[in-house]
Amino acid sequence: MQNILKQFRENESFWDVNPQFKIVGAFRDFYQADKSKDKFKSSSIMWAIAIDIDPINSIFANLQGDDRKYRIYWEYLVDGCHIFKHESLPNDDTLEATKRQIMMNFWTEHATLCTVMEELLEDKIVKAVKMWGDKLDERSKFLNDTDYTLDNASDLDKLMTNSGKIFELYKDAWNKYVKSVESGGRLIGEGKESAMEQGKI
Repeated sequence: MQNILKQFRENESFWDVNPQFKIVGAFRDFYQADKSKDKFKSSSIMWAIAIDIDPINSIFANLQGDDRKYRIYWEYLVDGCHIFKHESLPNDDTLEATKRQIMMNFWTEHATLCTVMEELLEDKIVKAVKMWGDKLDERSKFLNDTDYTLDNASDLDKLMTNSGKIFELYKDAWNKYVKSVESGGRLIGEGKESAMEQGKI
């Protein structure tokens, strides 16, 4: 995976440090449609997408999917970049649900950009690391939130046993990623380079 987060700076334009993205249709249209000063809004959103899809280099990499997206939206885009304002949020017990719905609406609106960036940047090894990591997070959350009962004890024990197998798959994918980095970025074994790594864009 090309590490575009290596060049991340909070006030640095995504488009300036990654100009090649502007030749890709979906990103070019997004760039041209942005009327904000210096394309700051679209730049911030592109950085947010990059932070979300990178399972290795992102500061939020250890968070589960929706929790990662939630913090990127509210802490980076809203509180950090100030490109979205939400002045009429409820001040009651519906606040959290409202904020999560706003966050999900944002990611749904930009789902195509997320998909295209993943297709261009992610190789097979990184996809495997991300997939198995997310599965482990989901299982851990489910097990932590589920109380033992006489009815479910056997099923929970099986889930915990199988979680160990998933961890081994995750560890194997992670080790392959580390080896690819140590070999100078060349993917080894069954790994396939992304379109950007192959120089296609």
